[in-house]
Amino acid sequence: MVSPDTPAKEDAPAVARLREAGAVLFGKTTTPEWGHIGVTESRRHGITRNPWNLERAAGGSSGGAGAALAAGMGPLALGSDSGGSCRTPASFCGVLGMKPSARTVSAWPPSSWAHLATPGPITRTALDMAEMLKVISGPDPRDPWARSGPTLMPDKWSNDLSGIGIGLSIGLGFGKIKSEVAGIVEKATKVLGSAGAKVMGIETGLDDPLNTYRTLFFGLMAQKVSLVPENRRDELEPLVIQLSSLGEPVSAADYVSALIRAAEYSRAMEAVFDQCDLLVSAATGVTPFPVGRSWPDEAKTANGKTGILVFIRSTSVASRA
Repeated sequence: MVSPDTPAKEDAPAVARLREAGAVLFGKTTTPEWGHIGVTESRRHGITRNPWNLERAAGGSSGGAGAALAAGMGPLALGSDSGGSCRTPASFCGVLGMKPSARTVSAWPPSSWAHLATPGPITRTALDMAEMLKVISGPDPRDPWARSGPTLMPDKWSNDLSGIGIGLSIGLGFGKIKSEVAGIVEKATKVLGSAGAKVMGIETGLDDPLNTYRTLFFGLMAQKVSLVPENRRDELEPLVIQLSSLGEPVSAADYVSALIRAAEYSRAMEAVFDQCDLLVSAATGVTPFPVGRSWPDEAKTANGKTGILVFIRSTSVASRA
């Protein structure tokens, strides 16, 4: 557990590179405890609300970053993403969030979310995202698994998408998507088509990876809680303890099997790009739901924001619609 009164002794690689590039670091934004859920609420900081509708969630876990950008507090924010923590707030708040390919952005100190999480940019424009990713990506001697190759972001941008094949799969073959969300994705994809892209519906052939993700996520949550002294565990959020209990039965063999399945799934995802250059899907299955909930619970139409999810080979970006 980290005391809020203890200053950090060094910058994380991404933060150091932003500072070196001249960024002015003026604040920290809210997250739920340990980024454990897709909304941003906690006993310490209360509720982070959606600037477009204060009765709706900003998403999570980097919900403070998404809300701050949507409210105009700054142009750039740094989040981290394991299962949507940059992309969901971006979708809910009408900005852009990316989960870069693993270790495109170096991480230090080692994250207890291991291979699931990676630092990622959250911005208000695509050009800002491209420039920010160029700055924060690349190897760092503190991260032995960091990638050394260039980012996939182009040096030049154009509104002409002629020759680009865009695959449309709103739910990737398994997602439960609200009709309102599906309509927004289809509308956004038509904009891409009007810019010259060839848009085609595709079958991804992907299975639902939820059980694999849960094995990894709950197992890691149990490990994190085990490191907290028993006499301080009542300081943790109740839902953190509940999720930890779901990970306690996960064995080492279960965890390694899930890692293997995740690697196989990554290869299956790569194969989708034999059919298209970009893959468009819904960033979330619902629009922003009321604050005070940990998940949608079949929430009604929220009259808020939602976005599309654009997959590029080996990375993914959530874009506002």
